[in-house]
Amino acid sequence: MVLALLMSHLRFRKMQLTAEDHEEGILQISEAVLLLMKRLRSQKNAQLGLICFDLASVSDEEALFERLKASVRKEDEIFRLPEQTFLGLFECPPENLPAVAQRLIPLLKREGVEGAQLSMRLLDFDVTALQVWMEQSVAGRKGADGVVLPSEWPYQPEEMSQTAAVDDLTGVLKADRIPRAVRRMAASQRRAGRNMTILCADVDQLESYNEKYGRAFGDRLLKEAGRLLMDHCRERDLVGRWEEDCFLLVMKGDVADHLSAAMRISEEIKQARLEFEGAQIRFSVGVGLASMPQDGRNPMVLIDRALLAMQEGKQRGRGLCVAYQPSFSEVKTKSPVAKPGPESF
Repeated sequence: MVLALLMSHLRFRKMQLTAEDHEEGILQISEAVLLLMKRLRSQKNAQLGLICFDLASVSDEEALFERLKASVRKEDEIFRLPEQTFLGLFECPPENLPAVAQRLIPLLKREGVEGAQLSMRLLDFDVTALQVWMEQSVAGRKGADGVVLPSEWPYQPEEMSQTAAVDDLTGVLKADRIPRAVRRMAASQRRAGRNMTILCADVDQLESYNEKYGRAFGDRLLKEAGRLLMDHCRERDLVGRWEEDCFLLVMKGDVADHLSAAMRISEEIKQARLEFEGAQIRFSVGVGLASMPQDGRNPMVLIDRALLAMQEGKQRGRGLCVAYQPSFSEVKTKSPVAKPGPESF
């Protein structure tokens, strides 16, 4: 009996040492379980979620692995499992896990992944259930204990269960959830001594599109705008719908890069096309930026100043990106500028 216990302990310790010495290769299931348990014990109060990506095919698995690691926050991790399966460990509330998956899907598509099965679960101390879940994920058999997302490709956000925090039309964060999320992000950045920028992206001349093509087309346009914003921002950024035709993006990191990022996103949106009765319709967004700390430290003040910068840009033309300046005095009323209507090709 004692010998059996000793042998069991030695096997377990060997697995621990193997997991601790692991260097970015392919983890066996037992190694992954030990690493996850170690992370869970070290962060007792953290909310940790798992997303398993069972990929149909990928041309360069190593390159995709490196890009996925670079796209997540430093507190999150990506592991490689057998059979072209990736496991993501994310520190976030349970209701945010679908949004995290939604951010990573476009990256998989850009890397040429033809299909994927996704499953999610919360990380807990039930080692046996966790191991079974990962074994089923690697084998392509999804267990009933995890939340199984549809296997259809490309991934469609509206197919998964929505929470009250998500805007039904666009799939981004609802307006009433934005202030708290922005405050928390700003507080985290201030404590770490890091910068943050708020971008206000407003669809140009939405009323003209509604009048010319109908409200249903206007909804399609807003949905496409939300999708493009999500596709072209990073997983660590926040995207929400502030008003009917106005989105907010909150970006962490180097403020000097945020204007160029906003211009890149704006150009991507200009290249998009929506078909309507044989015509290819394009649209644009005006973007205003306000950054912490130079434009203020109160996140609600930053939102107001980003809106003000956006309105200043709309006075100048369509599809412009404008950074806040103190000379942009008091807030202007949001009124349509006399510009050309929708463009079609």
